[in-house]
Amino acid sequence: GNIEYEKSVLVKEDVKSGFNITCGGDLEVGGTIEDSEINVSGSILCRYGFTGQGKGSIRCNGDVNIGYMKNQSIRCRNNVIIAKEALNCTIYAKKSIKVLGRSLSIAGGTFIARDSITCNVVGNSSGIQTTLEVGLDYTLIEELEKCELQQNEITENKRKLLETLKHLESKLRFQRKLPPKEESFYKKVRTAITKFERQNKALEDRKKLIEKKMKDFSKSFIKIERSAMPGTLIKIGERNLIVHEEIKGPKTIRMVNFEIHVL
Repeated sequence: GNIEYEKSVLVKEDVKSGFNITCGGDLEVGGTIEDSEINVSGSILCRYGFTGQGKGSIRCNGDVNIGYMKNQSIRCRNNVIIAKEALNCTIYAKKSIKVLGRSLSIAGGTFIARDSITCNVVGNSSGIQTTLEVGLDYTLIEELEKCELQQNEITENKRKLLETLKHLESKLRFQRKLPPKEESFYKKVRTAITKFERQNKALEDRKKLIEKKMKDFSKSFIKIERSAMPGTLIKIGERNLIVHEEIKGPKTIRMVNFEIHVL
């Protein structure tokens, strides 16, 4: 069955498809993780691979160390290190991503890190589309989405209250005075509307602060040790660089004067 445990977990062999793990400490897997949902408060060490049909996901607050990866997704609040290759994967890291396979490192998928991405080879000879993006903190995106959901909920609740308020005010114009219970309800509705407006203003201010933080990519970089193949898309901030001819490493790619430079 599934595992839910408040401390660390050791799995000596594989985590098979459909079996999920949630733990409050670290997770160590001696074999392979298949199509499973893994939620870990600490760090993850998987000695073999994380592979399957694209139904597997890892959410981790610490570091993620994996042998190889295929088709799956990771959201990590620290660093992701993959010893061999990552094929057709989606990886978000709050800090850095390193993929260390020599002949093949990254091919296909999307890799996003706030600080840096380092790999030996990105892409392949067939021109597979692969996206590398730095300078973007995915946790801020999640927080921004959360703020927008809360604003949508507040807007809907406020709309309903405004309809109620309109009805009560219309009644008040004809009667000049509401019955005590309706008068009390009328005051509560007005108070609730004011409260929603304050909450919406606070969320709007928070969104502006998040968007400001999301634009800080001055120290972010991508390091290509051996080769970036055609079909690779490099993204930093609002700038994109499509690789049309092979970039031979070692090269460092970063933003200089609001333009992407290969140095």
